[in-house]
Amino acid sequence: MLFLCNEKNEIRFFTHGPVLWQGMIRPNFFIVGAPKCGTTALASYLRDHPAVFLTDPKEPHFFATDMDVHRYVRTEEAYLALFKHAKQHHHAIGEASVGYLFSAVALANIRRFNPDARIIAMVRNPVDMVQSLHRQLVYAGYEDEPDFEKAWRLQDARKRGESIPMLCRAPGFLQYGDACSLGRQIEHLYAVFPREQVHVIVFDDLVRNAAKVYRDTLTFLGLPSDDRVIFEVVNEAKTIRFSWLGNLTSRLKPVAMRFALGLRRLTGLNIFGFLKRVIQLNQVKAKKPPIPAHMVIELQAHFESDVALLATLLDRDLRGWTSATVGS
Repeated sequence: MLFLCNEKNEIRFFTHGPVLWQGMIRPNFFIVGAPKCGTTALASYLRDHPAVFLTDPKEPHFFATDMDVHRYVRTEEAYLALFKHAKQHHHAIGEASVGYLFSAVALANIRRFNPDARIIAMVRNPVDMVQSLHRQLVYAGYEDEPDFEKAWRLQDARKRGESIPMLCRAPGFLQYGDACSLGRQIEHLYAVFPREQVHVIVFDDLVRNAAKVYRDTLTFLGLPSDDRVIFEVVNEAKTIRFSWLGNLTSRLKPVAMRFALGLRRLTGLNIFGFLKRVIQLNQVKAKKPPIPAHMVIELQAHFESDVALLATLLDRDLRGWTSATVGS
């Protein structure tokens, strides 16, 4: 048993080694979201820590049963098999499915699965997040309207089931206002898990001081420092070289990932690297086009009450997110 004190001198207790259930290793921490808030970077940093084990694929989305198309495994046995390569020295064993925070059922499913699980959530200025999410959905083929303002104004029609892109496997994320209302989502998280089991990271802090955010996360997980000093930028905005290949990989990705998981279970052969390489070869860095000033003002007004809720929950001043001068 490891004993650690946090900044308030409260003692926390962490069990060393993998937690077993019926002979199978169970995860003890989850990065639950939100998308475009730095989860890929954090997961990448944690994966390098010698005492951390993270699944490959990063986002199995097993507990988001209301987002079935995203679930790479559908049985508990197959899910637990994702952790079978964790070793005794892996004290923090987890996964990072960013849809969990937005899902209506995932957090409760995780709580039933492991009531003692540690939960990491990442939040961001929704005015920035919503634009980044739109770009990501365009890149993934889920969104066929490349103009952000037009996509934003399609939300009501899409809520009625209209104008849903053919390749979109998760229409809920096209409700940009809901997907980026992180105050309500964190409120839900706190209603499901005790606050002492939750660690919320603000994206601004990750950008300003990734080293401190990383150290604080290790403390939350009960892990010693690995003296990491380099924190590279991860998951920059991307677009695709060839739309036909992007559409094909988007359509086939769930099937291909399930095939890769089955192949690894049966033969030990890991082809995830090959699949990722194909996708990466079709990527190029994307320029972030500015949106009109009137849209910034509209977004700030739309998210103002939700940001106020998040500020109260985190006991943090976030007024700058919805009152910053346009163009500053």
